[in-house]
Amino acid sequence: MSASIIVQATPVKANLEGLLDEIQQMDLTPLDQKATVEVLCQQYEARARIIKEKLMRLEKYVGTLEKINDKWLEHIQLAPMSQKKKEEKYEQMANDDRGILKLINIGTDTIITLSMYKDDTELAFKRLSQIKEPSLTECRPVVNLPQLSLPTFSGDPKTWREFWSSFEASVHSQNIPDIQKLNYLVSCLRGKALRLVRGYDRAPENYGIIRELLVEKFGRVSTIRKLLYNELISTKRNNRDWKTIIQERERLYS
Repeated sequence: MSASIIVQATPVKANLEGLLDEIQQMDLTPLDQKATVEVLCQQYEARARIIKEKLMRLEKYVGTLEKINDKWLEHIQLAPMSQKKKEEKYEQMANDDRGILKLINIGTDTIITLSMYKDDTELAFKRLSQIKEPSLTECRPVVNLPQLSLPTFSGDPKTWREFWSSFEASVHSQNIPDIQKLNYLVSCLRGKALRLVRGYDRAPENYGIIRELLVEKFGRVSTIRKLLYNELISTKRNNRDWKTIIQERERLYS
């Protein structure tokens, strides 16, 4: 099984490595603000188009590798002990310094960074397009919020309340554009949670949609309660504290 998965993963891994090298070579330094509005608009538009193309390919390769790795994890969990030793070849490929897991993490971080560059570039282009004068005397630079230290969420319903409480206080309740809130939200997502929203465009109107999607999938009290009950039922019933634990869980999520 690992041999067929390696065959699937190898070309995608090579494509992702090549794309990451391309992105490292990209010139994303600030543009010359002394240039004319027309020239700057052309440069910002071209930069946004290039970043968008890189992002689309990056999301495709990272998403494919995540699916391949999930497929292997499902297989290895069901495989007998005698076969698990044969699967070590894939595990070595996944966990080495340039392995699949490392590339997925690097790719995900790069998606976040490029998305912020794309948003800033498109915002600058929009502002410049509204300027009628040939000079930039009234043009204001794009200001980015400082990088926030936020918790991450990987799709475990039991941790949703803690995650959202922190995110709501730090970002959601702040007076900033929805596109920035969306970027911060996506930057906090990992694993199942990130895959759930990956098909949505980074557009301000999608912030509310993605937030509701996450709440519906991971934040419903009934989902959390059911998950906790399943965990408790799997424990030994002769545990004297079993009923007490159930009552406490019910109180917390009622």
